[in-house]
Amino acid sequence: MDTAQINRVIDKLVESQLIRLTPSDAPGNEQMELVHEALIDNWPRYQHWLEAEQLTRYKRLRLAKDAQDWQAQNRPSDLLWRGQMLQEAKSYQNLSTLETEFLDASENALQAASLQEENLLNRLESLTQELEAVRAREQTLQQELNSIQATTKRQEETFQERLHSFEANTRLQEQTLQERIQDLEASLKAQEESLREKASSLEAASTEALRYEQKYQRSLILTALLFVSTVAAITFAVIQTQDRSSQYDSWLKELPNPPQSEISGL
Repeated sequence: MDTAQINRVIDKLVESQLIRLTPSDAPGNEQMELVHEALIDNWPRYQHWLEAEQLTRYKRLRLAKDAQDWQAQNRPSDLLWRGQMLQEAKSYQNLSTLETEFLDASENALQAASLQEENLLNRLESLTQELEAVRAREQTLQQELNSIQATTKRQEETFQERLHSFEANTRLQEQTLQERIQDLEASLKAQEESLREKASSLEAASTEALRYEQKYQRSLILTALLFVSTVAAITFAVIQTQDRSSQYDSWLKELPNPPQSEISGL
């Protein structure tokens, strides 16, 4: 509200005989007084003005006191004003130097806090984006994990099927092997019995051959003896023949020679 509007309001109040203007000691500075004190209790707007004025005075006194306390304690930042009190104090007039410095420091602290809050909000937004990225990565990893688990489950099922098939084949092969072992044992037993029979036959044949061999050796010995005796007899006969021939030759030599005529006639 400007000065002209204030003057019009004052004129209206004076015309309505609600207030009166009285001159003061300073020239051109008139004071306003209520016409009757009953207006204080029966004029709500006036009561509101009084309450507002009292509140303004209280705030001005508090500003002065807080500024002095701030100055006395070496101007700590925790004593500065913030919020609505600081916003209202910007409209105060006729501030002292200390009050102006106090409000400026409060405004600077508020701006610094706002800047810090903005930085925190930016950091929070950045962290939120990083968190969303982490959550997206976590979701992707969870999907990959689910896929790996599903693949692992399928592989495990396939492995179990192959294991059951392998166990069945192993049991079948083991059974077949047992049957072959039994067949081999039976065959070996039969071959062993056959070999025993052949060994018995060979043993009998060997005994018979040994007997024949002994007979043959005895025959050879007898034949050799017979041959030796024969040779001895022949030798003896030859010796006797040679002795007789020698005797005959000696006898012929002892005979007289026949006449040559007889020899020629012969």
